[in-house]
Amino acid sequence: MPPRCLGAAVLFFVRHSSEKYLNSFPFIFLFPGNAASLFTPFCVVPCLTFLKAASKRAWCVSNAHQAIAILHKAIQEAQTPPCGPVSVEIPIDIQGSLIPLALATASVTPLAGAIGMGLPMAIGVAVANPQRKVVGLVGDGGLSLSLGELATLAQEQANVTLLIMNDGGYGVMRGIQDKYFGGRQYYNQLHTPDFTQLAQAIGLQAWQVEHVDDFQAVMTKALASVGPSVVEIRVDKIGALRFAGPPQKTLY
Repeated sequence: MPPRCLGAAVLFFVRHSSEKYLNSFPFIFLFPGNAASLFTPFCVVPCLTFLKAASKRAWCVSNAHQAIAILHKAIQEAQTPPCGPVSVEIPIDIQGSLIPLALATASVTPLAGAIGMGLPMAIGVAVANPQRKVVGLVGDGGLSLSLGELATLAQEQANVTLLIMNDGGYGVMRGIQDKYFGGRQYYNQLHTPDFTQLAQAIGLQAWQVEHVDDFQAVMTKALASVGPSVVEIRVDKIGALRFAGPPQKTLY
């Protein structure tokens, strides 16, 4: 069997990987390889050799059971200083395979730590896993960036219970300003709607919690419901918040 030809995607990655190296940019290249059933030492070497030469590390997934572990390794390697590009070859036939549920992580978070992704990601996970109840955790500030997705949640009838931690502002920014800037508080107050009423107006089941003792009963009801629901936690009424980040001792 002749060696596989290098496609445009591999050549594009090889050409641009040096830029990622120079800028210490964490980058993961997922390459759709030929079917794993065609793998032989003779035909698999050329592509993987190119990927290894252009990456910090390169892997080839040979069966679906390896996929999750290799992707976790790739993410860790790309983000470990010195950061840089890594590549993972996933054969076409494995791309369509079912991954055993026991191997899949139960927590989905954005790698970049950006806000505003919680609700859209929860809807996506629920649509991909209709047999499971998905719990989404968002703050009032992050939810404000994707507020319209509440309508998507209602329209798709995604099996999501959305927890909204509402403290009426950017709690992390308050903590940073209090700890590192002498308590001077600026631009962290938010005018937020009554999320419970807003959710109900869109057609969602929704509850509001203002006391810790009520949380378990409300969550039990929300998780037992089929389809989308919203639980708004009025954190500002429950008690004072403890600042939990960022982890560095000093900012400047």
